[in-house]
Amino acid sequence: MEGTPAGVSASVLAGAGLDTGLLDCWEVTLAMALLVQGCRDVRSVLGSQWWFAYEPGGGAAPLLDFEAQQDRCASLAGLRPRSERAAEGGLAAACERALASGRVPMVVTDAYLLPWCPYAGRKHVEHSFVVTAVDGSPPTLRVADGYDNRTEWGDARPLDTTVDAALTAVLERDPATRLVTLVPEPPDAGVPGRAELFHANLAVLGDWAASEPYKAFVEEHCRADVDLAAFDRFCEACWTIERRRGLYATWLDDLAAEPGAPVPAELGGRFREEVVARWSEVNRFAYLALRRLRAGRRPSGGLADLVTAAAEAERALATALAAGRAGAPAEGERA
Repeated sequence: MEGTPAGVSASVLAGAGLDTGLLDCWEVTLAMALLVQGCRDVRSVLGSQWWFAYEPGGGAAPLLDFEAQQDRCASLAGLRPRSERAAEGGLAAACERALASGRVPMVVTDAYLLPWCPYAGRKHVEHSFVVTAVDGSPPTLRVADGYDNRTEWGDARPLDTTVDAALTAVLERDPATRLVTLVPEPPDAGVPGRAELFHANLAVLGDWAASEPYKAFVEEHCRADVDLAAFDRFCEACWTIERRRGLYATWLDDLAAEPGAPVPAELGGRFREEVVARWSEVNRFAYLALRRLRAGRRPSGGLADLVTAAAEAERALATALAAGRAGAPAEGERA
């Protein structure tokens, strides 16, 4: 889809057939920018990788990509995200410069500070939005926020709103605030198609499925003495995993619709039934357990079993796909 920065709005993703309910906040923001700056296959940039890796003990979120997202943006869309600190007094001017050069300014900041977010004044969590225009003096930022999620404090839905000069100044002073733009970077080689991306995923899934990628994740978070902060991060991770797996299922639908596709038409549906549905069950149980923990009670048992079952379902399907036993050709069987 071609466009200009002025064409960004909270509805641009729905108009392009992208389900905001399958994207986290940053993915929604990045998807808007990619669409408007000419990327025609946003789902491949955001959702073509099935992966999980976790480093215990550090409090970091699990890795759900085996290739860095910024590299995938460059290789598939010819656009690389570039981040810079939003200097005090300079955010509006930086956004104006980006818009004037045909780029989409994306602001990443703390949702606690944003009055339209359900998290405002309640929870410190990274949030992002697109700046679509800068008006007046002192400047007002017109913004599009595509986040779509039901939270415990209310629903977040895609919207267009404004950030006045006072709030802009607050954001500039917050150390979490940064400005991200997509800078043209033509790929060195040809842009890989969906079938090539799928086979690249298969190539890493074989060894991955033979390991126990979720073992440390379960052991650290599904024990009786887990602390509240760690369990809250665990719930956020499970929520993200469910959305990313749902996005991958949709990407499999895209792949299966191509002429000569290397996967059967029903693979996306199978992935939803065998993988996504299990993560949905994990999330329902995990948030009940989180409420218990906040109330000073220990989470009831069974969560470790649910996560382990979801992990085993992933490993079983990944093993079958990598070996060519699920309707997809194995590495040595490519047409």
